[in-house]
This record gives sequence, C-alpha cells and structure tokens, in this order.
Amino acid sequence: MSRPDGNKRPIVPAEAGLTVLKDAVKYGHDSSIISSQVMKYTFGVSVNNFFDDKIHSERKTYLNKDGKWCAKDCFDLFVGVKEEIYVDHKITKGYSRTGYRAKTPIHSTTAAIPIYSTDLGCELLGELIPDLPN
Repeated sequence: MSRPDGNKRPIVPAEAGLTVLKDAVKYGHDSSIISSQVMKYTFGVSVNNFFDDKIHSERKTYLNKDGKWCAKDCFDLFVGVKEEIYVDHKITKGYSRTGYRAKTPIHSTTAAIPIYSTDLGCELLGELIPDLPN
C-alpha cells in the first residue's frame, strides 16, 4: 500500500494489538514506569461562594442565613485540563459544612476554567458524602 504522494508506506508491526496489553502487564509489575499524567478533563466540586459581581451571575445569587449574598453551583477546581499531575500528587482543600451532613458533588468538564458546575459540558461524576461528627 502506498500513500498518494507515492513516497512512503505505512508499516504495521506484527502483533500491534498486543502492545497495550504488554505495557499494562509491565505497569502492573512496576508502577514506577509511569511518573505523571496529563489530564484529559478539568475536575472539581460544586460549592457555594460569596457573591462577586465581577465573576458571578445574578441568577445564581441568594441571601444566606447570615444576611450575606452568595452564589450557588460554583465550580471549585481541583485540577485543570491539560495539566500534568505527578504520581502521589495530593490536593488538599478545606470547606465549611452547613449542617450535620455534607454532600459534595464532584464534576468534570473539558473547559479550562469553568465558572459553574451547571455550565454546558459539566458532568456530575458522583457525590462525596462523608460521615461528620455532631
């Protein structure tokens, strides 16, 4: 088989389909083979933040129990798309709970800097529901 320019032919090695399987087996025996990964998606959680008129839409605002303006469904980014993350990398964030039970929705998107977890393309992956002490 030749290319339209007639100069080169593609070469398909024998057992090309086994390459992925062989590398997976190698990784299973020695996980230090892979040192980092470039993220395909942006990951984060849905939170409520204090309202900032430079960032937030008025349709997302509400008055909290302390009389302060807040914005709901804000995307709090953990890791961004195309960001390189190394093995054993840890991300630590703190949040304030609003009751005895905290439900944290976890989202992904291909957007680099999403504003809201309800934006087009954001997908709910699941919810983190930790046991909290009284």
